[in-house]
Amino acid sequence: MTGTLKQKNKFTIALVVGAVLIVVFVAVGAVLFSSLGSHWPQVPSPELYVIKQPKLEDISGSYLLIKQTITTNGLSFLGGRQCQLSLRADGSFTATNYPQWSQLSPAKVPSAEFISTTGRWRCETIGIVGKGSQYFGIVFSDSSVGMDALALRSNGSPYDLMLTYGDADEGLFMTFGKR
Repeated sequence: MTGTLKQKNKFTIALVVGAVLIVVFVAVGAVLFSSLGSHWPQVPSPELYVIKQPKLEDISGSYLLIKQTITTNGLSFLGGRQCQLSLRADGSFTATNYPQWSQLSPAKVPSAEFISTTGRWRCETIGIVGKGSQYFGIVFSDSSVGMDALALRSNGSPYDLMLTYGDADEGLFMTFGKR
């Protein structure tokens, strides 16, 4: 009987220690998650989406690709090219060496085809962030090549432009900074 009692005590101690470790891991995870904000670390902060109609003169200008997370090699995928997007106040745009990414899939490493094109742009709401707030972005038209809308991001002028690929939680994006 003493052997069975010792075995039960060991089992109870192991169970309690396991439960305590689970509680500690959950608590540490919650603290880390809240200290990072309310999003995953690889995903750009949702608080930076522009939810108030910006002035067109604050958006117009020249933007350069400053970051991408679609491939693991940062901007070296450009191979020395400069990727530039010019948004003019008259609503026209020029894109130079703009990356058009291959279909993304887990089995295939994404690659980019570089396009240069012109067309028209406008600012309008392009999505919803947070608790239902619509955010603004740049929509392209009249181009010889289809280009996805870019989200406006910042706490005010100057704005950055960001394109998210796939599910936003995957953290695949390109960011253009205003020059």
